[in-house]
Amino acid sequence: MFSGLFFHSLIDGIIIGIGFEIDFKLGLLTSLGVIAHELPEGVTTFALLINSMKRKTALKLSIAVGLATPLGALISLTFMKSLSQAMVGLMLAIAGGSFLYIAASDLIPETHEEKGFVNAVFLLIGVISLCFLSKTING
Repeated sequence: MFSGLFFHSLIDGIIIGIGFEIDFKLGLLTSLGVIAHELPEGVTTFALLINSMKRKTALKLSIAVGLATPLGALISLTFMKSLSQAMVGLMLAIAGGSFLYIAASDLIPETHEEKGFVNAVFLLIGVISLCFLSKTING
């Protein structure tokens, strides 16, 4: 579980770096999206880990997962300058596609469950928030 979460957070950091390489505004928007995703994920990760190990070990592993995102951003910002524009575009497309896949496969089906209305409302709040942020950042 830890290695999967660490790798996932590392990829989130790489996505942030890609966003900043394309445009500062896109990097900022990507960062806000990843942070909004990582905070509740960190709490959930700690809660899951604490059930299967000592509290101190769970805290250390949770911190490591949390640090993987900025590590991924630093790694990507280091090598992004040497990549062609086409490769950066491809990486951005893969990142965007990954987010869409996660939303379509994991989040949207939740709206069909018993509490579907509540989930749908929160999904719409998220979409509206992102639209508002993009309009605010793009001026």
